[in-house]
Amino acid sequence: MRRVPIQALLCTILVSALLAGQGLAQSYDFDSTIAGLSASDEAGRQAAIERLCGIGVLALPSVLEALDDGNPTVRQGARAAAEVIVYGAAGTYNAPIAASSLMTAFATSGSRPWVRDHTMHLLSLVASNDQVPALAELLDDRQLGEAALYVLTRVGGPASASVVDGALGQALQTGDEARAVALVEGLGRMGVATPNSIRALDGAEPLALAALASLPKAADPAVADDILRMASCPSPAVAEAARGAILELACSLLAAEQTGAAADLFAKALGLPLSVQERAWAISGYSRAGGDAEALLWEAMGSGEPALVGMAMRELVTYGPDPLAIADRVRTAFSPEREGLIWMLGEVGGRDAVSALRGLVGHPDPTTRRAVYTALAKNPDARAAISIVDALAADDPALRAESLSLVDRTPGPAVSRAIERNLKSPTTPADVRLALATSLSHRRASEAVEPLVWAARSDNVELRKAALNSLAALRDPLVIAPLLSLANALAPDEQPLAVAAIAAVPHAEAQPVLLRALGTATAPEAATVLRVLATYGDPALRGTFAVAARHADGRVAAAALSGLADIPAPGVIALLSSYAKDGREIVSASAKAGLLTVAESRDPQDEVALATYHDTLADPSASMQTKRRALQGVARIGNPRSLPLVEPMLDEPGEVANDVAAALASIAKAVGVTDRARAIGICERILRVSQDRATLTSAAATLRDFGVTADIAGPAGFITGWWVTPPIADRTTMEEGDPLTITDHIDPLQPIQYKDQTFPWTFHQVVDPLGVLDLETASARQDNVGAYALATVVSDRDRDVVLRIGSDDGLAVYVNGEEVHRNFLDRAWSLDQDTVTAKLRAGDNQILCKVTQGGAQWSVSVRVTENDQPLVLPQKGPRSIAEARGVIGAWWFTDRVGSQQGLRDADVVDPAGPIDTAKPVMVDGKPAPWRYVQVDDLQTGYLSLRGALGSQEDLGVYGYAEFTPANAGRAILSLGSDDDIYVWLNGELVHRMNATRAAIPGDDQVEVDLRDGVNTLLVKVLQGDGEWGIVAQVLDASGQPLPIELRDLTH
Repeated sequence: MRRVPIQALLCTILVSALLAGQGLAQSYDFDSTIAGLSASDEAGRQAAIERLCGIGVLALPSVLEALDDGNPTVRQGARAAAEVIVYGAAGTYNAPIAASSLMTAFATSGSRPWVRDHTMHLLSLVASNDQVPALAELLDDRQLGEAALYVLTRVGGPASASVVDGALGQALQTGDEARAVALVEGLGRMGVATPNSIRALDGAEPLALAALASLPKAADPAVADDILRMASCPSPAVAEAARGAILELACSLLAAEQTGAAADLFAKALGLPLSVQERAWAISGYSRAGGDAEALLWEAMGSGEPALVGMAMRELVTYGPDPLAIADRVRTAFSPEREGLIWMLGEVGGRDAVSALRGLVGHPDPTTRRAVYTALAKNPDARAAISIVDALAADDPALRAESLSLVDRTPGPAVSRAIERNLKSPTTPADVRLALATSLSHRRASEAVEPLVWAARSDNVELRKAALNSLAALRDPLVIAPLLSLANALAPDEQPLAVAAIAAVPHAEAQPVLLRALGTATAPEAATVLRVLATYGDPALRGTFAVAARHADGRVAAAALSGLADIPAPGVIALLSSYAKDGREIVSASAKAGLLTVAESRDPQDEVALATYHDTLADPSASMQTKRRALQGVARIGNPRSLPLVEPMLDEPGEVANDVAAALASIAKAVGVTDRARAIGICERILRVSQDRATLTSAAATLRDFGVTADIAGPAGFITGWWVTPPIADRTTMEEGDPLTITDHIDPLQPIQYKDQTFPWTFHQVVDPLGVLDLETASARQDNVGAYALATVVSDRDRDVVLRIGSDDGLAVYVNGEEVHRNFLDRAWSLDQDTVTAKLRAGDNQILCKVTQGGAQWSVSVRVTENDQPLVLPQKGPRSIAEARGVIGAWWFTDRVGSQQGLRDADVVDPAGPIDTAKPVMVDGKPAPWRYVQVDDLQTGYLSLRGALGSQEDLGVYGYAEFTPANAGRAILSLGSDDDIYVWLNGELVHRMNATRAAIPGDDQVEVDLRDGVNTLLVKVLQGDGEWGIVAQVLDASGQPLPIELRDLTH
């Protein structure tokens, strides 16, 4: 069935409602329209919502009444309709009508919080002074008073403020402190100060604190003296809050442009015992309010307090200070004042400021030099840049990047010459040379090419590579000639860098130069030219390569053949094949590599590509690197015909084994269509041999499709089945507390509720050979967060064990609800970082890890040992949970076997015959293999076939399972399907339902008789369009879940 997202629906309805015009004088049958909200099909429910919204505010009373309907579907629809109607009425002539209806519903909703909260929110959007009297009457209501106060504060204005203030006076008189706090806070939200809210200052500490938080929001200087007197209150909390309130009030006055009153209040605040932060706040505010603060600011600069210095330097800049006076003060200043003064010089700028900064380039303190570089970066100066370059060798390595960033932004040949001088100096440290070579990439080519070519001839390999990369960054034709003469003198692994540097020059500028050079170049230079031209992929160069391929020098011919392979054309395969037999090894190797390049560019189903890969694998003279390319091609295609060539290579040593394993993992998927046992054997062998995580993951996924759980790390004692949450809260919150209520039994079918959000558990099977649960994949790729991972292991007796834990970053570990380990820190994962003793009980044991994440990788592993030996314990996953609830949690489903209509009238599987899921169903001579799939939602037992088999339309598939019930006899099959379903139990048709519908658990209740032992269950699910799926659960005769055991049909 096709579903419309509620957001899109609401937007469409809102537009329709506005266009239709609300309040039309027509006669509507509201009862039948409201009844439509409970329609069995979603389209009918959506149509009812749309009709109500089209009617507008006239429908609102009926819609609000439906908020209390006993049917949750009706309540949901009414809620959506009410939101659209009220949002549409807000700010229009219909607002009073909507407000009247909402006020009536709100006033009678006290015992029904779901109605109260929703109507309160909507009423706050449209309420006006007309509703204030009615809201005033509700302020004393135990159930509605708080919500009424919320609406009044949203309405605002004198009438609302008068009502709230009157209620506050009454609360103060009766001593109702809790109610007085709420009312004071309400006045604060309205930005109102009243005599009663001032009286609240003299109340108990919670009330005084509430008043101090609320009064400054009124921006009324009349309350200043009352707040000031509270600064001498004996209560430390009240006195502290009063100081903050004074400053907040002064800021409010400043924002309201009452600068005189603000300056006066800031000045009074400075006479109080303020904290450093508060004093910085007060001086800054006094300055901005126009007070004579310069002397205070210079005093703050010399205080040595970073907060005061940081504030003062920013404020002083606005006074336009003399840079010479600042420079004079720098000479005697200490940190942090010195760095603040340097920052001011950078902000003031000008010749005198830059001159003063230049004199500080060689300051002995690295913090000071960093401040100087930052200040100069705002005022680039060639003389300063030269001084910095000359000082690099002695500079703190941590400062070099900052200093070079200033150099990079300072143009001019003088700076370039300074860089060159230091680059070539034998006394310059190697790491500084690397930095200088990189810096040259940001300069003009006419200044940079010569020193970079010099560096590219250096004896230092790292400097050579840095220079070649910098030459590439210049992207200037000036690099071509020197690199052509240099390239073949470089080490083989550096020659591609020279080619890349030339290729980085814009083609339109480089190509004419290269073609001219080709005519007079030596053989090594010609080979370099051809390698560069090959990177262009220009079909117009095909003739150039074809001619060069006949060159007597093998280096030239080999480069030309590489270029031809990059420009596929008719006849190129035949040409490359002929050169593959050339007696010159360099030529034949290039031709063979070229054939692989051509194969890689062709469609994966292309027979020529497959033949090329097979020929390469069978060629005894092919290099291992070439064979690895062929294996990667075989993996891309995944054809079973490759198996005889690839499988014997699995014992090859080194990296090639991973390529072989990856190719076999791809081939196994195709082999499994007709020979599942062979495919399983291939994958299991991969798991024993490969150490490549991507290959292991692929092989494990293929095994899962065949119903086999790949437990690679389990024999070493690792826990490999984990239920994982998304990130729940920030790292600090997770380290300091637990959003999850931790008990000795946590149900992973119940999501975690935290701060109005829902966090579900999802199951993940670890396929890493070292048992690492990758939380970036299992939870989320997110920084500064935390999540939970939960596992259940079964012990045959009480025992003491050792948990060996690795994590990235920190974690806490709980066993059966008791914390056994806590280690929150930043670290990379490694094996068995922490060792923890724990007690397991006979039966089920839950191990919960709370893992926090700073940045980058995020993972955890837990290994169980006993007497220093791995302890392999049974682990419970989704299947065991499903079986305990009678849910058919795993199925074998075919691929598409026909159309929806065609399969309503016929079957391509004999329901009464034996079902062998190892053999594909043949349909019109084509195999439709059985595929192992597991339910998505264990709470409901729903299996989304769109998720398992893909989004498809107009088709039918078969599903099969075998199970043994806890008790034989009368039972109930509880079913739901999207769309049609046919069910055979033990070969007998027991249910048929043809309907276009959503899959709702328990839609169909079918009474059946279960056998002792194994029962077979065959279903046929037919799909129209949109979502499709199935849910099946076995109940006993009384309707309670009947535990079952699913039979393993893997082999």
